[in-house]
Amino acid sequence: MAMASAQVIAARMAMMGANQTGMPTKGAVHEMTLMAPEKFEAFAASSASMAGHLGSMAAQGAHMAAKESTHAAEACAEIINARNPMEFAAAQTRYMTGLISRAATGAIVMTAMSTKLQADALAPIHKTATANAKRLNK
Repeated sequence: MAMASAQVIAARMAMMGANQTGMPTKGAVHEMTLMAPEKFEAFAASSASMAGHLGSMAAQGAHMAAKESTHAAEACAEIINARNPMEFAAAQTRYMTGLISRAATGAIVMTAMSTKLQADALAPIHKTATANAKRLNK
């Protein structure tokens, strides 16, 4: 995408400076009129993609928090009902071990979701930049 963007910028700058009269050619005018709308469309698509992903991530986070609340409540009941210090410690250890495992799993899930968000958000921008580079470097 960076290479395509550099190619597009270079081609458009050359196009703007090609005419010695200082007046842009029809081709240059047409190309300049494409710049804002194509960026708007690409960034709008990117934003829509991110919004969908962020909604999914929020739902996943809420789901994990709700499940953890249930685990915590069950652990509290087990700890309260412990008949001796060993049962108390064992119940606490089970909860903490599970919590660490669930937190690690949740972090992996959220990282994967975040990575997908980034890739999908960049896709429309990449598509526009590379299409421009192909069109301008014929």
